[in-house]
Amino acid sequence: MRLLLTTFKQLVEDLSSRPTHLLEIIAELPKVVGAMNACSYSLRRVYFATGHSPNVWRHPLPQHIVRQLVSSGNPSGDITNSNLEQATMVVQLDNIANSHDVRGATISNLMDNTPTLTRHFKGSTTTSGPAAYLCANVG
Repeated sequence: MRLLLTTFKQLVEDLSSRPTHLLEIIAELPKVVGAMNACSYSLRRVYFATGHSPNVWRHPLPQHIVRQLVSSGNPSGDITNSNLEQATMVVQLDNIANSHDVRGATISNLMDNTPTLTRHFKGSTTTSGPAAYLCANVG
């Protein structure tokens, strides 16, 4: 609850400190297009930004994460593939924002994981754990 209130306070302070730019309301054609995926052994992503070379990244998962993944051999794990996909999206957006001027830019990320897309656009999840932590730390 405290995290929710802190996040809401930050949002209110941001909205009251600056006007809303028209580009924040009306989307334009994407300046950056990316795709990402995750599996039981790595996180992977690629993105293409106008005027730049493609950026490709692959990160193997540490063994302590692999041991926590839910699978048919480990049904009591506490990290799902959707959590990995969501983490990949957070990393993708962070890398894009740190590598390019994205103020007012439309960014399109392609993926095939419905829970991650839902969490991303809602900004929340009905569960606690990794998914909720990632939702709270995207902004």
